[in-house]
Amino acid sequence: SLYAPFGGGEMVTKPFTFEGNRLSLNFATASHGRILLQFETPDGKKIEGFRFAQCKPIIGNQIDYHVIFQDSKDLTKLAARSVRLRVRLKDANLYSLQFVTVR
Repeated sequence: SLYAPFGGGEMVTKPFTFEGNRLSLNFATASHGRILLQFETPDGKKIEGFRFAQCKPIIGNQIDYHVIFQDSKDLTKLAARSVRLRVRLKDANLYSLQFVTVR
């Protein structure tokens, strides 16, 4: 798993492409913890609509949470594009992530 204490931490993936239209997380946060995500171009530029400020804070303990950006779970605009994912955690564990297709 990926863990960060109360002071926080961050992780960035290498560039990748994915299939699917949603991102599902298995995670747990402490009561004051949270997880935020941001999609970036391979060279690290923020992708509008998928920035930290547009990610609904992820709080709690779930095994199949679909990430929400600007009130939408749909990631179709990013599918098949080369992207990287930046994950910001505070007092949280991220056990797994998976791109899925929901019809």
